[in-house]
Amino acid sequence: MRVAIVAHALRAGGGVPVGVNIAGGLPRVRPDWEFLCVVPDMPEYLAATGQPHVHTLPFRQTSRATRLLFEQMALPRAIRRFAPDIIFSLGNATVPVHARLHAMLLQDAHFVYPASHYGPLSPADRLQLAVNRLRLRRSLRYARLVFLQTTCMKARFLEAWNFAGSVAVLPNFLDSRPHATPHSTPPQGLPLRVLVLSRYYPHKNLELIANTFRQFRHELHDIEIRLTISANQHPGARRLLQAISADHLERQIVNTGPIPITDLALACQDADVMLLPSLLESFSGTYLEAMQTGIPIVTSNLDFAHEVCGNAALYFDPTSMMDLAQALIRLRDDAQLRHDLVTAGFGRLTSLQVDWKSALEQAATALEDAFGRI
Repeated sequence: MRVAIVAHALRAGGGVPVGVNIAGGLPRVRPDWEFLCVVPDMPEYLAATGQPHVHTLPFRQTSRATRLLFEQMALPRAIRRFAPDIIFSLGNATVPVHARLHAMLLQDAHFVYPASHYGPLSPADRLQLAVNRLRLRRSLRYARLVFLQTTCMKARFLEAWNFAGSVAVLPNFLDSRPHATPHSTPPQGLPLRVLVLSRYYPHKNLELIANTFRQFRHELHDIEIRLTISANQHPGARRLLQAISADHLERQIVNTGPIPITDLALACQDADVMLLPSLLESFSGTYLEAMQTGIPIVTSNLDFAHEVCGNAALYFDPTSMMDLAQALIRLRDDAQLRHDLVTAGFGRLTSLQVDWKSALEQAATALEDAFGRI
């Protein structure tokens, strides 16, 4: 079997570990297949795909124009030369090149959630989303197998799109690091350290944090939020950081900047709580990272969070400043609750069975089954 894995678009945020895990892991569970892996020119990808039966095509994006040229010219030419039986696209769209089977991973939850979950979109965001919907509609005409990351994403996809092919679940997963020791109570006099491990996107709902601390500055004075964004990620990120500065919230909301994937575990170990106020997600690896590291999770009271976290999170209404403030205060004041959430997280990881080998073995079997039905 010859398989082309197209992952060059997964170069930022949570897309990087997903792309690295699949492009590096699928060849490991199918060593008798031959692979072409089209990946970003990043050390994580190049290390993962350095296997004898893998041909790696690295792509360095310097602008949107270079990506467009690559996708229209170099990428189709390389795939035709490889002549795959299966093209497995990881970027929410298929590649318009002939193959016996087109499969794709649909990660972008905008395609299955209503607009009320999108956050404050700019005109450019709305245009890009419209273009992406057109690309997906075209891609679904070619695809015979679509992977979603959760059962709720699968259900929402089937409800939103008239898709006649096969649908399977390919969850996010972590490596096999041992569980960490649950964090103890922060020393008296030090703030509760709350990590928000997220790149800026409108749907991440990070403005809620600044608004909450502006409204409840005194009540939250001994809680420190740690953002991991940069101003150049989105106009909204720049406005958010400016608002934090203008409201003199820098002591309570500290922006550490983006964290390299190799340092995620260390960043989690230096935190007391993980906060995700998102309005939509597919399957955030941040939940798994928090559970693995042994820190409690406080997150949105929405279906995507419940499916992954179960009883291992404290939930709040992501549209309510009061609800977020109360959840943070509760975690600050209740050491037993923090301990119980961490313990539940360890159990949740076991029940999810999100180790890379079993997840990718199931994905490979789904590809084989779909290929066999052609």
